[in-house]
Amino acid sequence: MKRLALWFLVVISCACYAAAQRDGTIPVPVKWLMDNTDKMIGVFPQTSDKKSQLKSDTVLEAGSYRPCGLEWKSNKPKRGIYIFVPLRDMNPQRVAVLESDKVANPGTGFWQLTLFATDRKKSIVWTGDKAFAYSNEIRLVLPDKNTAERFARALRDAVTQCGGKPDTPEPY
Repeated sequence: MKRLALWFLVVISCACYAAAQRDGTIPVPVKWLMDNTDKMIGVFPQTSDKKSQLKSDTVLEAGSYRPCGLEWKSNKPKRGIYIFVPLRDMNPQRVAVLESDKVANPGTGFWQLTLFATDRKKSIVWTGDKAFAYSNEIRLVLPDKNTAERFARALRDAVTQCGGKPDTPEPY
Protein backbone atom coordinates (compact mmCIF):
# COMPACT_ATOMS: atom_id res chain seq x y z
CA MET A 1 0.00 0.00 0.00
CA LYS A 2 2.86 2.37 0.88
CA ARG A 3 4.52 1.73 -2.48
CA LEU A 4 1.28 2.46 -4.30
CA ALA A 5 0.81 5.71 -2.37
CA LEU A 6 4.44 6.72 -3.04
CA TRP A 7 4.10 5.85 -6.74
CA PHE A 8 0.88 7.89 -6.94
CA LEU A 9 2.61 10.87 -5.26
CA VAL A 10 5.52 10.68 -7.72
CA VAL A 11 3.21 10.47 -10.74
CA ILE A 12 1.11 13.44 -9.56
CA SER A 13 4.25 15.48 -8.77
CA CYS A 14 5.74 14.77 -12.18
CA ALA A 15 2.48 15.61 -13.90
CA CYS A 16 2.20 18.93 -12.03
CA TYR A 17 5.82 19.78 -12.79
CA ALA A 18 5.46 18.94 -16.47
CA ALA A 19 2.23 20.92 -16.74
CA ALA A 20 3.75 23.93 -14.97
CA GLN A 21 6.79 23.91 -17.24
CA ARG A 22 4.73 23.39 -20.38
CA ASP A 23 2.04 26.01 -19.99
CA GLY A 24 3.72 28.45 -17.61
CA THR A 25 1.17 27.89 -14.84
CA ILE A 26 2.58 28.83 -11.47
CA PRO A 27 1.90 26.20 -8.78
CA VAL A 28 -0.11 27.52 -5.82
CA PRO A 29 2.68 27.12 -3.22
CA VAL A 30 5.17 28.98 -5.45
CA LYS A 31 2.74 31.86 -5.89
CA TRP A 32 2.04 31.90 -2.14
CA LEU A 33 5.76 32.05 -1.31
CA MET A 34 6.35 34.93 -3.74
CA ASP A 35 3.24 36.80 -2.57
CA ASN A 36 4.45 36.56 1.04
CA THR A 37 8.02 37.77 0.50
CA ASP A 38 7.21 40.84 2.61
CA LYS A 39 6.94 38.57 5.69
CA MET A 40 10.60 37.56 5.38
CA ILE A 41 13.27 39.42 7.35
CA GLY A 42 16.15 38.33 5.15
CA VAL A 43 17.76 35.69 2.96
CA PHE A 44 21.28 34.48 3.60
CA PRO A 45 23.66 32.69 1.25
CA GLN A 46 25.43 29.64 2.56
CA THR A 47 28.58 29.09 0.55
CA SER A 48 32.00 27.67 1.33
CA ASP A 49 33.62 29.89 -1.30
CA LYS A 50 35.92 32.18 0.71
CA LYS A 51 36.25 34.57 -2.24
CA SER A 52 32.52 35.21 -2.30
CA GLN A 53 31.64 38.40 -0.49
CA LEU A 54 27.93 38.08 -1.12
CA LYS A 55 25.83 39.43 1.68
CA SER A 56 22.11 39.26 2.19
CA ASP A 57 19.83 42.19 1.92
CA THR A 58 17.19 42.46 4.59
CA VAL A 59 14.96 44.43 2.26
CA LEU A 60 13.93 42.09 -0.55
CA GLU A 61 11.11 42.08 -3.02
CA ALA A 62 9.73 39.33 -5.17
CA GLY A 63 11.25 39.07 -8.62
CA SER A 64 9.54 37.63 -11.67
CA TYR A 65 7.04 34.87 -11.09
CA ARG A 66 8.40 31.65 -12.56
CA PRO A 67 6.61 28.30 -12.73
CA CYS A 68 9.17 26.39 -10.66
CA GLY A 69 11.60 28.89 -9.26
CA LEU A 70 11.80 31.47 -6.51
CA GLU A 71 13.36 34.79 -7.41
CA TRP A 72 14.17 37.67 -5.08
CA LYS A 73 15.99 40.92 -5.62
CA SER A 74 17.05 43.89 -3.56
CA ASN A 75 14.81 46.92 -3.66
CA LYS A 76 17.93 49.04 -3.22
CA PRO A 77 19.17 49.60 -6.78
CA LYS A 78 22.79 50.16 -5.79
CA ARG A 79 22.99 46.80 -4.00
CA GLY A 80 21.92 44.78 -7.05
CA ILE A 81 21.38 41.55 -5.11
CA TYR A 82 19.60 38.83 -7.04
CA ILE A 83 18.73 35.32 -5.79
CA PHE A 84 17.23 32.48 -7.82
CA VAL A 85 16.24 29.08 -6.37
CA PRO A 86 15.34 26.39 -8.97
CA LEU A 87 12.82 24.30 -7.05
CA ARG A 88 13.27 21.17 -9.17
CA ASP A 89 16.88 20.99 -7.86
CA MET A 90 15.89 21.18 -4.18
CA ASN A 91 15.32 18.35 -1.70
CA PRO A 92 11.79 18.37 -0.19
CA GLN A 93 13.02 16.28 2.76
CA ARG A 94 15.71 18.81 3.72
CA VAL A 95 13.54 21.73 4.86
CA ALA A 96 14.25 22.62 8.48
CA VAL A 97 12.87 25.26 10.85
CA LEU A 98 14.90 26.32 13.89
CA GLU A 99 15.20 29.24 16.22
CA SER A 100 18.02 31.42 14.97
CA ASP A 101 20.99 32.36 17.06
CA LYS A 102 23.19 33.36 14.13
CA VAL A 103 21.13 36.29 12.91
CA ALA A 104 20.23 37.81 16.24
CA ASN A 105 20.77 37.10 19.91
CA PRO A 106 19.21 33.83 21.11
CA GLY A 107 15.73 34.21 22.40
CA THR A 108 14.86 37.28 20.32
CA GLY A 109 12.25 35.34 18.40
CA PHE A 110 13.80 35.13 14.92
CA TRP A 111 13.35 31.81 13.15
CA GLN A 112 15.29 30.48 10.22
CA LEU A 113 14.15 28.14 7.50
CA THR A 114 16.86 26.16 5.73
CA LEU A 115 16.46 24.50 2.33
CA PHE A 116 19.12 22.30 0.72
CA ALA A 117 19.70 21.32 -2.89
CA THR A 118 19.44 17.63 -3.77
CA ASP A 119 22.82 15.90 -3.34
CA ARG A 120 24.24 19.28 -2.25
CA LYS A 121 24.41 20.38 -5.89
CA LYS A 122 25.28 24.08 -6.13
CA SER A 123 22.27 25.33 -8.07
CA ILE A 124 21.10 28.39 -6.12
CA VAL A 125 22.29 31.55 -7.87
CA TRP A 126 23.46 34.60 -5.88
CA THR A 127 24.68 37.79 -7.54
CA GLY A 128 25.34 41.27 -6.31
CA ASP A 129 27.96 43.95 -5.72
CA LYS A 130 30.17 42.61 -8.53
CA ALA A 131 30.15 39.12 -6.96
CA PHE A 132 28.64 35.89 -8.21
CA ALA A 133 28.27 32.51 -6.52
CA TYR A 134 26.40 29.25 -6.58
CA SER A 135 25.19 27.75 -3.34
CA ASN A 136 23.60 24.49 -2.23
CA GLU A 137 21.76 25.95 0.75
CA ILE A 138 19.52 28.91 1.42
CA ARG A 139 18.32 30.31 4.73
CA LEU A 140 15.23 32.45 5.05
CA VAL A 141 14.83 34.47 8.24
CA LEU A 142 11.28 34.87 9.49
CA PRO A 143 9.77 36.77 12.42
CA ASP A 144 8.10 33.91 14.29
CA LYS A 145 7.73 30.14 14.48
CA ASN A 146 4.23 30.04 12.98
CA THR A 147 5.30 31.99 9.88
CA ALA A 148 8.44 29.83 9.52
CA GLU A 149 6.38 26.63 9.68
CA ARG A 150 3.92 27.96 7.08
CA PHE A 151 6.82 28.84 4.77
CA ALA A 152 8.31 25.36 5.35
CA ARG A 153 5.04 23.63 4.37
CA ALA A 154 4.73 25.82 1.28
CA LEU A 155 8.37 25.16 0.32
CA ARG A 156 7.98 21.38 0.69
CA ASP A 157 4.83 21.45 -1.45
CA ALA A 158 6.42 23.71 -4.06
CA VAL A 159 9.56 21.57 -4.32
CA THR A 160 7.51 18.37 -4.58
CA GLN A 161 5.17 19.80 -7.23
CA CYS A 162 8.15 21.06 -9.22
CA GLY A 163 9.86 17.67 -9.28
CA GLY A 164 12.39 18.06 -6.45
CA LYS A 165 13.90 14.80 -5.29
CA PRO A 166 15.54 13.50 -2.09
CA ASP A 167 19.29 12.94 -1.94
CA THR A 168 20.69 9.90 -3.71
CA PRO A 169 21.56 7.29 -1.08
CA GLU A 170 25.22 6.42 -0.61
CA PRO A 171 25.94 3.04 -2.28
CA TYR A 172 28.14 1.79 0.60
